[in-house]
Amino acid sequence: MRLAALGELHRLVQIVRAAHPDTPLLVDACGLVANAVGREWALRQVEAVHADHAILIERNRELEPLARLLEGRCQVHRSEPHAEAHPLSPRERRKKRGEHLLDWLRDGEEIELARDLPLLGAPERGVLDGDWEGRLVGLLDARGATLAVGFILSSSPTTLRARVAPRGAVPHAIRVGDAAWDEKKKTVERRVFAESPAPPPSGVFAIRKKPALEIEPFAVSGDERSKRAPGFQVHLPNGVFGDPLVHLRPLRERDGILLDLGRASSLPTKLLHRIGLVLLSHAHMDHFFGFDELLRALLGTPREVTIVGPEGTADRIASRIGGYSWNLIEADAEALSTSLAPRFVVREQIGDRIRKTEIVPGSEQKTRGEHASPHVFEAERFTVRAVPLAHRDIVSNAYLVEEKPRLAVRPEALRERGLTPGPWLDELKHEAAAEQRFRLEMEGVRFRGKRVDLAAHQHVFRTWDF
Repeated sequence: MRLAALGELHRLVQIVRAAHPDTPLLVDACGLVANAVGREWALRQVEAVHADHAILIERNRELEPLARLLEGRCQVHRSEPHAEAHPLSPRERRKKRGEHLLDWLRDGEEIELARDLPLLGAPERGVLDGDWEGRLVGLLDARGATLAVGFILSSSPTTLRARVAPRGAVPHAIRVGDAAWDEKKKTVERRVFAESPAPPPSGVFAIRKKPALEIEPFAVSGDERSKRAPGFQVHLPNGVFGDPLVHLRPLRERDGILLDLGRASSLPTKLLHRIGLVLLSHAHMDHFFGFDELLRALLGTPREVTIVGPEGTADRIASRIGGYSWNLIEADAEALSTSLAPRFVVREQIGDRIRKTEIVPGSEQKTRGEHASPHVFEAERFTVRAVPLAHRDIVSNAYLVEEKPRLAVRPEALRERGLTPGPWLDELKHEAAAEQRFRLEMEGVRFRGKRVDLAAHQHVFRTWDF
């Protein structure tokens, strides 16, 4: 719905500018910018209308995050509101919307619409009988432009009766949303679409309703598009609405991880130089476009990058690399006796097996063989598992990145013994954890970071004391 609204906003601005090219145009943008998604939406509106100026009306510089986001995209003007201005309560806003709608429909008319007109914005099953009354609608022409706005008065199996502002043309489609007119309160209220009752289960098995997921906002103090996860720093370089690209940085390792490869120019080159792993879900353009940008950033840095993806990923990587001429890389390799090109190790998940292929620009593709593994990738401090999913007619991988269990040392124990923390401490904890995991594996005990009942397994850990 938001992407459609952006397209309509862009088209409306084009129409006005074509009719009045020398007249300044003021767009009253959505004011919901309290979280990262709202700020991202405001940014996309600025880009859609090619705004030269943005006016932020704020108190106590409360829009500082949005101002930083707009820097470099347009000229930002910041102003204090009028002394008597105050934010409306939700009830006042609903009342104000109702007054605006009644004023808009003051010279309106009642019309009859056919139920078989194309319906936009509704669930795939359509709008149920009895759920039409009061619902706000927009009438669209053949080009998709809005002719009129109003609300439904009544419905029948074949027709809809609506009150709309004068339209001047025959509607070709109806856009409907989750808002409705409340005749008693004279306000516009949000009203979700009614759901059809589920059919009674047949046979032995029944499908359970999927529980609703509550996703925390991306906004944290500091970077608006970053979020901390256990053991990792997560960053969305392209924001919520841009190409899929997630930068995942393990907190205790130098190399970073990319989940998908949308437009990568939004990441600093120094971070691209530190990418050691790419988890590719599928090869649609918005998920794979950034490979060439990653390749360009890595030229001259003979490092190894692992790319994990579904079957066919190696061929696609080789095809992208094969589209360029590598004679200079080959000449440098001959002169220096070493290649300055990056080395890509592609790991394709094929059933329960992993196929490894090595691809180096200017060299022949090499297959390293196949092996069975529960993980598509395993590093010193984390593992990656993949689950193939259906995405239209292709396979798309979902990934689970898990930090390996690690040990912590009590700072007071170090101080009591006069020891200073340093790299030796990380090495000691790593060796201790490795030994404990090895012993549990020998005992046949699954170790997943949970407390283990040692007595039940007749096993005692070696104590690590200072």
